[in-house]
Amino acid sequence: MSGEATYRVVPAYLVAASILAALPTPVVSQAAKPGCELVDIDIQKFGGAPLLQPQIVQSANGRLDTTLAVAYATNEVAGCAVKLRSYNGQLAGPTLKAKPGDTLYIKLKNELPPELHIHGGDHNVPHGFNSTNLHTHGLHVSPSDKSDNVFREIGPGQTFDYIIEVPKNHAPGSFWYHAHLHGSTALQVSSGMAGMLIIEGGIDELPSLKSIKQQVLIFQQLSYDAQGVLEGYDSFGPGGWDDSKRHITINGQIVPEIKMRPGEVQRWRAVHAGVRETINLQLDSHLLNEIALDGLTLGKVAPWSSGLTLQPGYRSDILVKANHLLPGQARAEYFLRDLPLGAGLRLQAVAPALSARLNAAPLQDKAGRLLAKIVVEGEPANDALPSDGDLAANVPFKPIDEGELNGEPQNVNFNVTFAICSNGACLPCNPNTNPACRKVAFTVNNRPYDDNNVRTARLGTAAEWIVSTDATSLYPRHPFHIHVNPFMYTRIGPGGLPENVWRDTLIIEKGKPERLLTRYEDFKGKFVLHCHILDHEDQGMMQAVEIID
Repeated sequence: MSGEATYRVVPAYLVAASILAALPTPVVSQAAKPGCELVDIDIQKFGGAPLLQPQIVQSANGRLDTTLAVAYATNEVAGCAVKLRSYNGQLAGPTLKAKPGDTLYIKLKNELPPELHIHGGDHNVPHGFNSTNLHTHGLHVSPSDKSDNVFREIGPGQTFDYIIEVPKNHAPGSFWYHAHLHGSTALQVSSGMAGMLIIEGGIDELPSLKSIKQQVLIFQQLSYDAQGVLEGYDSFGPGGWDDSKRHITINGQIVPEIKMRPGEVQRWRAVHAGVRETINLQLDSHLLNEIALDGLTLGKVAPWSSGLTLQPGYRSDILVKANHLLPGQARAEYFLRDLPLGAGLRLQAVAPALSARLNAAPLQDKAGRLLAKIVVEGEPANDALPSDGDLAANVPFKPIDEGELNGEPQNVNFNVTFAICSNGACLPCNPNTNPACRKVAFTVNNRPYDDNNVRTARLGTAAEWIVSTDATSLYPRHPFHIHVNPFMYTRIGPGGLPENVWRDTLIIEKGKPERLLTRYEDFKGKFVLHCHILDHEDQGMMQAVEIID
């Protein structure tokens, strides 16, 4: 029927592809709101606007004061008038800028309507869509009281004053904030309730970086149905994003345009503020020069020709040096792309002819989905990248020595599997042979999230963590995130060699356990670790951690 969209709503918990056909999947037909149809977005029509930066809130005299009002807001995304929960009415929250030693005074005002989504005794069922709280992702701050306390719940009509003291020795870098109430985290972050949080200092003062242009790039996977709203979890789950036909936005925009001068260096502070899809970055004919990972300075320039991967929760500080124009050339255009994983596309110094073919390619093919257009024109510049020596002098932490490690390793095992659960523990089961096996469990060490299931660690010690995705997991990878204290691990860098780096979020592939080393410094209290596929976290893939004396 003309003007109508028919689409299939698959509950998020039905994640085993081999069993989906045997389970009920209701079909819902309704007239789509004009512009919100589940069809491919025309980026020629809706893309190409200049990249806009979120509002900046800057600290002064040792304090940052701001209000985040949580309410429904109507904004336009690719011709769809979406009505989504937001911070201050925007698709991306304001950028908060502070310095080590500052205090963040954040008034969180919940102006959403009364709560309608109450869990029926199982808090690992999505619920609390109109209740909220705030997490400062990556900050090394107290998890208690009025600080980065994700156990608080701010209900509709309530206001809470966060007071977050940033230590004087806090590492500068690109961090972020987002909603983090268990049961509604995915829904609220997918609505745009996230923003960048920058702690200034360190490499920001290097002559090669101090005066260059900085761009905040908040990559979002804004979810909304054919009515332009998000009021449930049916769109999450394997294939849900692709089926929705929605497009990754940057600061709420579809394929925005970034202008650069020939030879100019810009610093892009990128955050994956989506919920579950991998973003695999490549910029035509340019290197993506990574200088910080999850906000923390690498100590060198790591040049990626392609395959700089952002998983949910990841940040990357990237330096881009624009190509010079050819003689007689007044303008050049390039695209930042999201490459398909496993496509084998590793383009080194893309030739102009190949670049032209890629630019003319469909939106989703071997060339990757387009994320942004970069236009190079104007007066030439001769900007230089910082030296590895300058960056090395600003690495925030000394490596963890094996002799520091104290006690037995902490083991974390993520699993999504059909299971029968009782008394807080789950045993995997086979739904093909056991009629009682109908529930998919989202677990850490075979236990769904429970306030009373708390692992402990001692303040002032260092420890080894072994994090894995179970061989039986119906989902092949889970991004591990832990609050308060970052960790060191060994990655393979762009040159193919192992290197130690610091971060707070890491993808854990099935069959590839990761060894992480961390220190418990400065703060006692209770916080959480979880999968940063946020609908997994909302459904139980989270565990409390408490640092004790």
